[in-house]
Amino acid sequence: ESVTMVSMEDISPGVLFSKIADTDNLVGKKELKRWTELQEMLDEEELLSSEFNSFFERASKSPTVPDKLTEDGFIELYNAIDALFEDDNDDGGDTSSAPLPMVSGEDVPPGVLFSQIANADNGYTVGREELKRWVELQEMLNDGDVLTSELESMFNAATKSPTVPDKLTEDGFIELYEAIDALFEDDEDGAGDNEAESSKIQEDNDRPSDATIKNGLLDYIAKIQGPEDLPCGLDADE
Repeated sequence: ESVTMVSMEDISPGVLFSKIADTDNLVGKKELKRWTELQEMLDEEELLSSEFNSFFERASKSPTVPDKLTEDGFIELYNAIDALFEDDNDDGGDTSSAPLPMVSGEDVPPGVLFSQIANADNGYTVGREELKRWVELQEMLNDGDVLTSELESMFNAATKSPTVPDKLTEDGFIELYEAIDALFEDDEDGAGDNEAESSKIQEDNDRPSDATIKNGLLDYIAKIQGPEDLPCGLDADE
């Protein structure tokens, strides 16, 4: 039976889970066969089957389907595999690190932006340091469109990781993203109200006065009937 493979390149573990999960929103070993990078690691023996099975057994399972992972269990499995390769990287080689590149959130959903700036070393989370890589946020701070105090307040209100309390989960990052977006929606709504009020005032100014309407009506009647045929009272000043 052929399956559609799913790569986690540029997506977070939560998004990957949603793409390979079954109709009950669970992931078992069958569903994990669709995860491109995992299968490549197993095929190339960068990850041993015994290691994978051990990680899978320890991860959180569904209470109703004990051989399937919940989303939390899937992320536990992901982090365990990721930590395995971090350990390999820490064992040798150049320990110096180049500055991480800036990332633009233009034309990408917040979940994708999260996956591009998240720190895998801290369980795939985003803290204040990672937010410095978000191009548009830094521009808004530099231009004064978002105040540092506003950002700090929104960051503190967003959902944090249970294991790294000063870092945002993906849900927390999306909460922060939407809170920032709402700031500008409020500004746009205010501008729209002002434009509507200005338009109403202009319409009132453009509307002809009652005297103008009366005079125009008299002229029209005079043209078609003659002045001697004007209805009684219409040619009176009052």
